[in-house]
Amino acid sequence: MTSFDPAVHGFDLANEFQNYNRLPAGMDFRSGGLCGGMAYAALDYFNARIPIPSQDYRPAEGHFLQQFIYGRQSDSLLSNIDKWTELLSDVGWLRTGEFFNWGLQGTGGGRIEELRSFLDRGVPVPA
Repeated sequence: MTSFDPAVHGFDLANEFQNYNRLPAGMDFRSGGLCGGMAYAALDYFNARIPIPSQDYRPAEGHFLQQFIYGRQSDSLLSNIDKWTELLSDVGWLRTGEFFNWGLQGTGGGRIEELRSFLDRGVPVPA
């Protein structure tokens, strides 16, 4: 258990973000949602002991809060780039069972073991 309470320390706004990214060669990439950014940003506020902004609507594109959450989304992806690369390189989904089991493993380097190492110390961590 940790003292992080999503009802108190989480954002009170729907994850309805629409992201427009410009890629090299003039290609546009659109995606929806910033779940990782919202989780990382909520933990930032919690760890800094600063109340989370109380707005209950999506911040406008370019607003400080939107930029902060978007930046933390990028951080969430980059800090897990090894896991994303492995998942995305699974051509034909041949390793799906392996990845599923790894996510549930409580020993031997599994994801549950990794998360438990933080939670046992009372440290909230995005999963």
